[in-house]
Amino acid sequence: MLALFTPPDFSNFWKQALQQGWNPKAIQVGVALDFPSAAQGMGDLCVNMGGAGLWGPAFPFSSSLLGGETTAQFAADYEKDTGQQWSHPLVTCCSGSGRRTCSKRTTNLDDKEAVLTAVKTTKMDTIGGPIDFTAPITDDPGSAHNHVNNYKTPVVCIQWRKATEGKFPYRMVVVTNASAPMVPVEDKVQPLIYG
Repeated sequence: MLALFTPPDFSNFWKQALQQGWNPKAIQVGVALDFPSAAQGMGDLCVNMGGAGLWGPAFPFSSSLLGGETTAQFAADYEKDTGQQWSHPLVTCCSGSGRRTCSKRTTNLDDKEAVLTAVKTTKMDTIGGPIDFTAPITDDPGSAHNHVNNYKTPVVCIQWRKATEGKFPYRMVVVTNASAPMVPVEDKVQPLIYG
């Protein structure tokens, strides 16, 4: 099952589904469990729930704009600086970096052709993965560059696990990497736990 709920709506839905005796083997939850605070709000009910992983410390990338900082360093720095657990939406930093780099290379920000030229020549390493608008455009839907104005960064499947160390009670782990084989799998897919 795939679910796109807000955290409170999903929590209510899931508790009511369990009350009705619905026990699926697996569930993919988008949005509702994107942030660790939502998983913590669910408690142990979140264990082995899956979702899309847009980014995490296991991703093997570094940022040319962040002085070569790796994903693991970025996540650790975020936790140290904020006291909060990293979350995969932090990857939006790479889209902001791309916009900043394009605007610096644009000869005239009021000229849409100049902006488009800067976008088409963008090639950089980010914590979300490489972005290369100079790569050939292909019709392959799995391609990272399948449209002139679009470049996709890797996405994996994650599941929430009960943490065995550290100060946060739950953590996301990569369980499948079929569309992003460069990202290491951290654990096998596990069924949901009931009772």
